[in-house]
Amino acid sequence: MNNFFGKQIFERQKAVVVDFGSSFIKCGFAGEGVPQAFLPTNLIDLQTGEQLEITSKNNTSQKKIQVWKRTLFKRFYSIFFEILNVNPKNRRVVFCENVLLPNFIKEMIIEILFEKFHVVSLLSVPSPVLTLVPFKRHVGLVIDLGHFESTVVPVYQEIPLYSKIEYCSLAFDSVVKNLRSIVLNELKEANKEVYQIAEKLPEKIWNQIAVKTCFVLEQNPLILKKEKKEKKKKEFIADINYPCLDKEGNDTAIAISGKARSNASEILFNGNSQNDFEGIPYRILECLMSCNSDITVALSQNLILTGGTSMVPGCRLRLENELDWLLENEPHFKKLKGLQGKLVFQKHPFFNNYLSWIGGSVFGYLEIMNEKFVTLQTFKEMGLKSIPNWSHFNISKEN
Repeated sequence: MNNFFGKQIFERQKAVVVDFGSSFIKCGFAGEGVPQAFLPTNLIDLQTGEQLEITSKNNTSQKKIQVWKRTLFKRFYSIFFEILNVNPKNRRVVFCENVLLPNFIKEMIIEILFEKFHVVSLLSVPSPVLTLVPFKRHVGLVIDLGHFESTVVPVYQEIPLYSKIEYCSLAFDSVVKNLRSIVLNELKEANKEVYQIAEKLPEKIWNQIAVKTCFVLEQNPLILKKEKKEKKKKEFIADINYPCLDKEGNDTAIAISGKARSNASEILFNGNSQNDFEGIPYRILECLMSCNSDITVALSQNLILTGGTSMVPGCRLRLENELDWLLENEPHFKKLKGLQGKLVFQKHPFFNNYLSWIGGSVFGYLEIMNEKFVTLQTFKEMGLKSIPNWSHFNISKEN
């Protein structure tokens, strides 16, 4: 063990890396290429069984805050002692920080890790910064398609440009709801008995159906219809019978038509009529256009697609086609027309749903990052409630 400037570095103990995603928590050890475990993120009050909702601190009562603390403590206890089988008192922790996570919840997590689990030291890094690490990039446009929301975050020299972030509620949850609506409408006319079964299926089952059956078309049907273009050879999309149980417990199946399978994800690109009129491609270009022209080209050459929703088959190819179409035909993006056909999505050998965790694994393993960790001793001596914002650090200029 080496001691310098009040910092303790345990050479033999790997740091624990934790990434709170909108659908899953990824946890494991620094220096490894894959998380040890994926846990559902859904945080439930252990006493009432109610789902905890993330709101601002002003809208959260003291009672709810205590519930949050109990629930988060239980979740971290499970990560340390039941899944990773480690003693947190001997470990450093890298926390992958969601850019939409309210500050009071971040402070709560830091307080729990230091005061309840007494971790040696802690490094909290914004997820978009970590997402760039596997690509060895300092600049990039991180397009995170999560379960409940999608964000477009420009990162320049390891600093997220928070004022330029684009956000929308179009995500996999929207796909699931859209699929359910399409299938129920079809069954209502075709088979009322199966319709009644499908209508009562829990959201968890519909989520599984969407994961296993949905995909993204290469071209936007609305654009093809608008331009009166038809494919020479019409593609055949097979129907799928998804197995389930009826009221009496007998085997039956729900018919998922080819139309439902392909159209469910269209909401991601065309938006909806309630909150998000423009789809995700529109948001990407809005973000690029809001950035300084000096860095726009660099960002456009480093588009990073991450998040579980981006793993839907055909998603990346469709985004490329949609972006090129908008640059060519949408007057609003005339300023960016020079980027048509030049946008580059970076490729990698990992799965999109844990890219930021991989970055955290690298940061936790590198010796150069040791001085970025805030130690338990420093936390107590300075009476901190949180740790310094990542923008106070500038890795590229040090060492």
